[in-house]
Amino acid sequence: MKITPARRLIPIFALLLSGCATLSPPEAVTNAALIDPAKRYEPVEAVELLDTPPKKAFVKIARLETLGNESVMSEVFLVENMRATARDLGAQAIIVPYGRVRKFSPDGMHWVIQGDAIRYQ
Repeated sequence: MKITPARRLIPIFALLLSGCATLSPPEAVTNAALIDPAKRYEPVEAVELLDTPPKKAFVKIARLETLGNESVMSEVFLVENMRATARDLGAQAIIVPYGRVRKFSPDGMHWVIQGDAIRYQ
């Protein structure tokens, strides 16, 4: 049986397609630990991003931790997910130091950033 050039490409295409199927899209989830669960705030339109505590008075309303899967290539992706959660909590700003950390868990490697959700007084 003669193998044509087109038939030689079939295993290559199969390998390429199987490799693409294993890639997962970037995903992130933010968990929040409320400082005082009895206090609830209305969601806000915009959340300011800070890398250090502000000079004006504020109260911390939640501790935030955002985890991203291995496919997350940008710290900005994680910060924006954190910002969306903070917005829903009624935070007016989040304090997020620069830098993400790699953490390993039973279900794989994750990118992690932590921050504080605050409201101005």
